[in-house]
Amino acid sequence: MEKFPVGGSRENVFNHLRKHGYQMSNWSDKLWFRADGFTVNIYGAGSMAIVFDKDKNLIADKPIAEAIK
Repeated sequence: MEKFPVGGSRENVFNHLRKHGYQMSNWSDKLWFRADGFTVNIYGAGSMAIVFDKDKNLIADKPIAEAIK
């Protein structure tokens, strides 16, 4: 399992999200979108993720590696 340590490289987080089809928003590297309507908010110094589906239902609020598989 990939690790996303607090204070670590943001590139690890970016690569993980891109690998799963997400694109960074134009205004923040903490907000990501996917073509199917899923969104991800990154917090906790880049180690945590909140995932919403296209209907804005909460799917996950946990470490990135667990939230985005």
